[in-house]
Amino acid sequence: MSYTVRTFDLKSNFFTITSGLYPLGLAKVNKIISVIVPEYYSNPDPLSEIKKAINMDNFTLLFITAAKHHLFFEDNDKMYFISLGIKNTGKHAGHTINIAVFIEEPLSFNGLIELIKVITEAKCGALMDFGLKITGTVTDGVAVGTSALVEKITFAGTATPIGAEIGKNVYRAVMELLKKEFS
Repeated sequence: MSYTVRTFDLKSNFFTITSGLYPLGLAKVNKIISVIVPEYYSNPDPLSEIKKAINMDNFTLLFITAAKHHLFFEDNDKMYFISLGIKNTGKHAGHTINIAVFIEEPLSFNGLIELIKVITEAKCGALMDFGLKITGTVTDGVAVGTSALVEKITFAGTATPIGAEIGKNVYRAVMELLKKEFS
């Protein structure tokens, strides 16, 4: 199987939680690898196959997609990665929205969980405002990371400046990719 591999350097380590393909649980990551597979791709154990095909270390956040549209950008000490492919959603590997946000601000584990909620709500809002009657796809992935994981509870929901900013940026980026997807 041939893959297109896109690597995005995060410039430092981030304590990360994700529903992506790898890693599992709380881990430190310093780069994102997006493996772009053919739209017909199907494998019950893609991680084993991909680990054999590409060089990946323990500090890698791995997403798999057939999506053609990707964004990677920085804004106010926050890094965003989004890949989107949703035409005929739910039937093939290409129908996925992967979103990752990494912030320099220290957060608690609870704050990271709140950011997952913020990202998911922003994605759903963009899909619905675009006129789609879906909240995502069956293979969507999300990841959030902080430069420092702290014990003191921190908040990052949409009522906070950080949550509001991230929500707006994710919404705008998803809308931009939806326009490309359907143009």
